[in-house]
Amino acid sequence: MPGIVGFQETWLVGSRFYFKRNDTSSTVFPTLDLGSITQATPNFEPTTIAFRDPDGGRLNLIDEAFTDINESYSLTCGNINQENLNVLFYGDQTEVLGPTSAVNEAGRTNSDVRYTVKIGPGKLIKLESENFYHTGTKGQSTFPAYNVSNLTGSKVGTGTTTLTVFDGTNADTADVELVSAERGIVRFFSGGTRNLVEGDLVDLSYIEDALETSNTRLVKPQTLSTPLKGRAYIVFSRNNNERQSVREFECALTVESASFSIEDYSNVTFSAAVLTDINKTNKAGRYMLIKGDEIPLDAPGS
Repeated sequence: MPGIVGFQETWLVGSRFYFKRNDTSSTVFPTLDLGSITQATPNFEPTTIAFRDPDGGRLNLIDEAFTDINESYSLTCGNINQENLNVLFYGDQTEVLGPTSAVNEAGRTNSDVRYTVKIGPGKLIKLESENFYHTGTKGQSTFPAYNVSNLTGSKVGTGTTTLTVFDGTNADTADVELVSAERGIVRFFSGGTRNLVEGDLVDLSYIEDALETSNTRLVKPQTLSTPLKGRAYIVFSRNNNERQSVREFECALTVESASFSIEDYSNVTFSAAVLTDINKTNKAGRYMLIKGDEIPLDAPGS
């Protein structure tokens, strides 16, 4: 159909979304790659007011003006990493998660932490940390323990009370099993060496193995007081990246939805609302063709 080709220049075969959070007095934030865009939905909401002249017995439209223009983008992205999960859960910023080898120890020992025995199908105990710390704060004992090893324990009472830990071969005598070392979860059994029953008290000892130094694994959900604000870059490309354009703007970033799938790639859908400062020369950012030839003017027969 004549003329239709000229309207296909924004057809997307590949695109990406970058976001640079506004710096604070203490932190300079990086530009985040929020991933390849599987869907980009622009939304424009202009509000108009009309001036009408009633002369002659009817209202005649004389002029119109915009009172506001709201522009936003719904962006479905496929790059989910620790930094982007921080955005997803409205965290302020990722933090260092202890214990780490930065304290010059291979791991930190939790000695004789007391638990109440729970026995039955599906009943587990989550281990707690005596040594958890983040950003330099130590001694908090109400945080869960992860990445544990060297589990030992004893039943609170008199006589020989050492618990038998399941090693894969001693199911008839085991009292306790480390179900998941990474998650710090244990399970108790009746009929083992110490004949544990529901409600018994036990003291467990274990080591929290060191994570790498200066890691930033910790996300604190819902610590933001306002949506993240910064500069967004929506990069559109086509023709095997021979043509590329970018919509660049100040934005407020919020999350619309997320999908974590076991059969397909997971994704997050962000809403990027364009912020406009009337005191700036670049009021609503820019849209630029940054790679490829300029879109040509229509010619007869094109």
